[in-house]
Amino acid sequence: MRSLLFPIALLVGVLGFRDAPKEPRIMFVDVSRLVSEHRQSRAEQTQIDEWYKTNLHQLEDGKRMHEQMKQEMDQYKEESDEYRQKAVELKVKEFELQTKYDSLQKEVRRRIGKSIAASYGRVTSACGKYLESTGFDAVLQYASSPVDSARDVDVSPQIAVRTVVVSKTALDATDAVLAILDSQN
Repeated sequence: MRSLLFPIALLVGVLGFRDAPKEPRIMFVDVSRLVSEHRQSRAEQTQIDEWYKTNLHQLEDGKRMHEQMKQEMDQYKEESDEYRQKAVELKVKEFELQTKYDSLQKEVRRRIGKSIAASYGRVTSACGKYLESTGFDAVLQYASSPVDSARDVDVSPQIAVRTVVVSKTALDATDAVLAILDSQN
């Protein structure tokens, strides 16, 4: 009987260890930093900024022409047909300028949103590649802070995720994922 006890205990021990759940391996990244520091994201940000400045400059030229037209109104008598015609032209020009400005603001927001979404997709893909290559089970966001921005036209992602309160810095894979992102181009 004693001779059977040892093999049974060994078998129970092996089966018990085999069925024990393994602890998940989790890594942390700063997604906001990855989105804003990734080379392609910075290039997109620069492109959006240059496009915005060019279009805004054109609108400012139109505004200067509008101001010049206002000053020219002094040469017409207030009750004359020419004055009324110029006043209507000024109102139309002012409306056109405001419409173009509003359209520019909407388009820049659309481009920023599209850039952020594409960048977030690249970050997710790179995190997946890193996860596969290292054997981790999950990637969590450890900091969720918006990118500081001096202008509204900068790509300033604000990724809404739950943050991890405490983590070991050895699990921070932000730099490794950033290297994967930058090597993809």
